[in-house]
Amino acid sequence: MKRKIFSAILCAAILACSVTVYAEPEVSQVSGNTTTPPTEEGSGDEDSETTPDLRDVFSSISSAAQGIVHIRDFNPGESMTFGPMEVTPTFTSEWEGSEVISYKISAADTTDGNYSISGDKITISEPKDSASYTFYISSITITKDGTTLTYDLGMNEFGSQTSWTFLFTAPEEPSSSVSDNDVNYPESSDDDSSSDDRDDETAEEEPVTVVKNVVSAGGTDFTSTVSGIYIPDSVDGVAVTTSYEAVCAAAGVNIGTVDAGRIVLYVCDNSNEQEQAAFSDAAKLLGTRMISMIDVDMYHFIQADCRTVTTLETPIEITVALPEWAVRQGGTFSILCADAAGNLIDLPDTDTNANTVTVSTNILGAFAIVVR
Repeated sequence: MKRKIFSAILCAAILACSVTVYAEPEVSQVSGNTTTPPTEEGSGDEDSETTPDLRDVFSSISSAAQGIVHIRDFNPGESMTFGPMEVTPTFTSEWEGSEVISYKISAADTTDGNYSISGDKITISEPKDSASYTFYISSITITKDGTTLTYDLGMNEFGSQTSWTFLFTAPEEPSSSVSDNDVNYPESSDDDSSSDDRDDETAEEEPVTVVKNVVSAGGTDFTSTVSGIYIPDSVDGVAVTTSYEAVCAAAGVNIGTVDAGRIVLYVCDNSNEQEQAAFSDAAKLLGTRMISMIDVDMYHFIQADCRTVTTLETPIEITVALPEWAVRQGGTFSILCADAAGNLIDLPDTDTNANTVTVSTNILGAFAIVVR
């Protein structure tokens, strides 16, 4: 039976890490352990000097999934298999052309014990309501020109880019009324004898890939600095253009601390009919017309806890790519939102790109894109 799962991205737990490395010239097989190989007598200092540091080899490492997959529609009596998980390194110029031989997935200490890891797939047996399972890429082995390197990775070595959490909560309503914004995740695992009962569509489904959103509008690309899930259909994309460090500061997060956690976004079409009606009426009073409405929700996730960030200490810039039909009709675009006291705020467009509307805001939540 095809399962529908409502997915939202938060950030995985970020823990203290340690990094170790070894280099082995002319090695084709590498063990899963990370150790410093024995050296010839008298040559230890030279080998130590030639062993590259982690940051000398990798500019970044990211994984997919990344962040948190919030699973609301599940049967606690079933086992669920997720994967394949992927790892994508970006190498420095010196190590460009290196190949990934293997990588290892590990579970955080806070993860419940009812799981198993097989290669690039994870199976969770009979998940429970409100249970969370955090995993991360704990080591990666690469090779180039006969040299093989293995690095152990802590969960916070590259922020949350190499970690993710499956968070299970009981469904709030029957699955038949799940939102149109839902995305599909792999079918829960069954034994081989029942695999023929799955429909072809389910078998071909791909896992959710969490990436930084890239928006193309008017010949310009905008890459969001905040990771998350961006799935609105009523606009052509959304991107936060303020630096990630500034976003964290605006949310009151000190990224210089071990327990800083991670800021992430969940952007989708607004499906609340009452909110739509209220903003549409407000738009008319302002002499404008609402063309679409989206939700921009921010989360600060630490370990298995998270908080919703609705008001920022300082404004950040958000760019929304307008739908083509709205661009063709022309006009002056802005975004309506409401502050914590319920006051209506009209955010003006601050860019000169006719295909986008960019606003500076310290308010998050429901955004109504309007035109006058």
